[in-house]
Amino acid sequence: MDLKELVRYRASLVMNRTRIRNKIHSILLMKGIDIKTKPFTREFIQGLKAFRDYHIDGYLSVLDTLKEQINDASRRIKEVTENEEETKLLKIVYWVLKEMRPYHG
Repeated sequence: MDLKELVRYRASLVMNRTRIRNKIHSILLMKGIDIKTKPFTREFIQGLKAFRDYHIDGYLSVLDTLKEQINDASRRIKEVTENEEETKLLKIVYWVLKEMRPYHG
């Protein structure tokens, strides 16, 4: 997989993670549940698990998998870009995009 494809792949994983987080927020709103911690911190996730909701538990499992895949893609991007002059611009774009995404813990 070339670098552009790898960056696009990682970006799609991040979009999927955001979509799943939004689904969890939607479920909480529909059920009138308000967790008083910062979203998607360890404490927040523990609070979600305490509800033992089938849908939320399934989405949390998907989030765990996405986190692993995003981290793996990030490592691969770093490996590819570490020493190649041609990829410096793409590396800068990658980090700018990473900084632009909302922080969710």
